[in-house]
Amino acid sequence: MSRVKRQKIDEDNSKVTTKFEQLPNELIVLCLNYLTFFDLYESFFGLNQRLNQLLLSKSTIYIDSIPETHFLTHCFNLSHFLSQSQNDLLALRSYDENQFELIMKDHLFKDKFSRLKSLTLNNIHADSIYDVIFNEEMKLYDILERLFLSEVSEKDEHGSAVNRLCNRLISSKMKSLKYLNMSFKPYRCGCENNIQSGRDKVDLEFKRKASISHLETLIIGEIDGEKRTQISFAMLTDQLLPRLSKLRTLMIDSVYFKHERKSPSPGVMKNKSILTMKNLKTVKVWINRQDQQHKSVLEDFFIKSSSSNDLIVEIFCGDDENSFE
Repeated sequence: MSRVKRQKIDEDNSKVTTKFEQLPNELIVLCLNYLTFFDLYESFFGLNQRLNQLLLSKSTIYIDSIPETHFLTHCFNLSHFLSQSQNDLLALRSYDENQFELIMKDHLFKDKFSRLKSLTLNNIHADSIYDVIFNEEMKLYDILERLFLSEVSEKDEHGSAVNRLCNRLISSKMKSLKYLNMSFKPYRCGCENNIQSGRDKVDLEFKRKASISHLETLIIGEIDGEKRTQISFAMLTDQLLPRLSKLRTLMIDSVYFKHERKSPSPGVMKNKSILTMKNLKTVKVWINRQDQQHKSVLEDFFIKSSSSNDLIVEIFCGDDENSFE
């Protein structure tokens, strides 16, 4: 390589951004999104005014993976950070039940989550979620607008916390909640081989005479994953949908027909179609392969229940989205 070419390459390389702080704000924020809040605070907070402002403007706080030896100190840091946060739409993510409970139930944070609009929880027991959301001091049920619950389960084999949680979430108690995405997993014992105890699916049940929910979007189950959450057709049409008058989008990964070997009679369907869902725009439902003959029943129910001319109803069989195409 000639000396002139080498000199040219060296000059070009000298112009390349080599320091993290030289990146534009958009790229820095993108990089910061991959770190937990503990790592962000320990590594970047307090370095300079620009980084502080970028951190304080973040909408999502990921509070997992806090070393036990730093937990108490980090709680004070988090409290201080929330007091200075410039974002009015705060989102919180947690995949660690113990740390989530310790932070959310501590009086240090009683007033710190008053701007919390979105909550994402994974692999946390249903009763723990219930105790936090419906805590009368924090009153998250008044302010939450979006809620993502994944891999939620019972603490014991014969528990009823999952259905208790679902019934309360899908009611007028959640005054601001517009979006709810929830999936569940069956209870597993704590034995050495992690042998599953009980059923292989979670069967959701809803009570009668529940108050009307403000939900506009409801997603039940892991739409793109393993289908372990299910609801019967009768439970869906008689108990759940009547409390969802404002619903616009419905997605359920497993609806089954409990004791029916053939499609429900016209008389039964006539009574079910009294339900009116004037806002419903999109329905996407999966059914079991053995219930394939009931596809038209579901389609007819939603079409007759909706007053919208542009309603889209898609019923799929098993895991194959194209099985009915």
